[in-house]
Amino acid sequence: MLCRGCLESPIGNILITADENAVHQISFINVIPDGFELNANTWTEAAKDQLSLYFAGKLKQFDLPLLSGLTEFQNLVLEEVKKIPYGQTVTYSQLAKRMGSLKLTRAVAAANASNPNLIVIPCHRVIGKNNDLTGYAGELWRKKWLLRHENAIIPLLP
Repeated sequence: MLCRGCLESPIGNILITADENAVHQISFINVIPDGFELNANTWTEAAKDQLSLYFAGKLKQFDLPLLSGLTEFQNLVLEEVKKIPYGQTVTYSQLAKRMGSLKLTRAVAAANASNPNLIVIPCHRVIGKNNDLTGYAGELWRKKWLLRHENAIIPLLP
């Protein structure tokens, strides 16, 4: 059974969906609809606790079981995204190079955009080639907020 929890964060409500084994989705929800039922479980509560610590500046790496339901390539890209350290950024092309070829840049960007677990898989740390804050499912103002929250180092690119 899928359970849902909600966290009020400094950047809006965060909806967490999980079953008894893993977190399935972490996303922003602008308005909680009337009659929306929350039925938290162990993993929705663990995600809320860890996200709260992150927003308080006390957690830099998450430890949650995640179930994505994505393709093998998408999962490989998101595993690479998880390796981006707190407070650092990489470009889509740098991420593609890590995946084996600059020719994969668009595919890597699309895989990054498919991330079902925002913040926990830090896709907000992936930026455009000219330090552009592009492509964030949670809206660009949140991406900017998250990078500032982490005091992210955005390198000057050649």
